[in-house]
Amino acid sequence: TDQELNNDIYRLLIKAKIAKNTNDATLDGIINALDFIIETTNIKIDDPEDMSFSIIFDTLTDLEKLVLATFNIVPKQQGFRFTGYTDL
Repeated sequence: TDQELNNDIYRLLIKAKIAKNTNDATLDGIINALDFIIETTNIKIDDPEDMSFSIIFDTLTDLEKLVLATFNIVPKQQGFRFTGYTDL
């Protein structure tokens, strides 16, 4: 139902807020934060060393894809650009 979906999104956003507020935004820190938010273990970061990065996930649910595409939940250092994610 819509109420369950809203609760699931809300839970992910609460976890994302916790992760962003307690994260040091290093590459390892970003992976740990996303592992906490999304609860997956196969996360990789593509860092082309041009002040941008993208994230590669093994699998994502439709809800996780929606939250990643809609909300700013990825921790990052100031001045860096998150260019998106890939779901393998």
